[in-house]
Amino acid sequence: MLNKITPKKFLCRFELEVGAKVVGILMCLLMVACIIATVIQTLGLKSCESCSYNSWKHAFSLSVSAAVYCCIMLCVNIWFLWGVKKGKASVILSWLVISAVWLAQTICLLIVLLWEYSSRVSLVVWVICLCLTIVCVCILLYCLLVGYGFWLQLKNNKHQQAAE
Repeated sequence: MLNKITPKKFLCRFELEVGAKVVGILMCLLMVACIIATVIQTLGLKSCESCSYNSWKHAFSLSVSAAVYCCIMLCVNIWFLWGVKKGKASVILSWLVISAVWLAQTICLLIVLLWEYSSRVSLVVWVICLCLTIVCVCILLYCLLVGYGFWLQLKNNKHQQAAE
C-alpha cells in the first residue's frame, strides 16, 4: 500500500536523491526556526511578572525541553543529509522512524492546540488555522514519503548489485 503512494521522483521532476537533500535542508531550517522560537519564548518568560511561580516554572521547563528536543532533531536531520550524501540506507531508515515519531507527536500537539483554542477564537480564524495545519502536515508527510522512496531506491540498488 505504502509503495503505491511513494513518489518515484521528487515533485514529479527531480531524482529522489535531490529530493532527499531538499527534504533534509528543509527539515534543518524548520528545526533552526523552532530552536530560535523556543529560545525567544524562554527568554520572554523570564520577564513575566503576572505569572505565578509554578506556572512560570512549568512553562520555562517545557520551553527549555522543546529547545533541547529541536536541537536533537536538528542533529538527526544533519545526520540524514550525511546519510543521503554517502548513500547509507540504514541512516535513511533510522531518520524515517525518528521523523515519523516526531511528526506523529507534532500532529497530536496540533490537535490538542486546535481543540484548546477553538473556543477562544472566532470560527473563521479557527478554520484558517485548521486549513494551514492540514497543508503543513501534508507537506511533512510528503517529505517522509520522499525519504521512504529514496530508502527503497537505495535498498533496491543494493539488492540488484548483490544479485550481479
